[in-house]
Amino acid sequence: MICKLGERKCVEPVTEERGDPSNWSDCRCPLPCENGQFSVSWFQDNQCEKMINDSTLINVCFPQLIQIYFKEEPKIDENKFVSNLGALLGILMGISFFTLIEFFYLLVCLLIGLFVTKWESSE
Repeated sequence: MICKLGERKCVEPVTEERGDPSNWSDCRCPLPCENGQFSVSWFQDNQCEKMINDSTLINVCFPQLIQIYFKEEPKIDENKFVSNLGALLGILMGISFFTLIEFFYLLVCLLIGLFVTKWESSE
C-alpha cells in the first residue's frame, strides 16, 4: 500500500491495527543511515482585516532554530577491524612466545645450577 502524505488517513488504521511498521514480520524496512528532522511552527493573525488602508505587516520570528540530524556510522570499519585483530594477535602471540623462551631459559639455568652445586659438593 502506497499513500501520499495528503492521504495519511489511509495509513492510520493500518498502523493502529498492526502497530509500528518496523515490528512487522513481513516488512523489510531498514532504518535510514541518515535522517533529518526539522521543527516548524506558524500562526496566523487577522489584524490585517482591521486596518483601513491597504497595507500589510509581516512579522517573522524565529523563537528557536532547531535542526536535529541523525547519522549512523559504524564505529570501526572492516579494514580497521582486521588491522587491529592482526596487531592484537601478533602482540599476544609474541608475548606467549617470549614467555615460553623465558621459562625454558629459567629451567636450563636451574638445572645447570643444581648440577653444578651437586658436582661441587661431591668433590
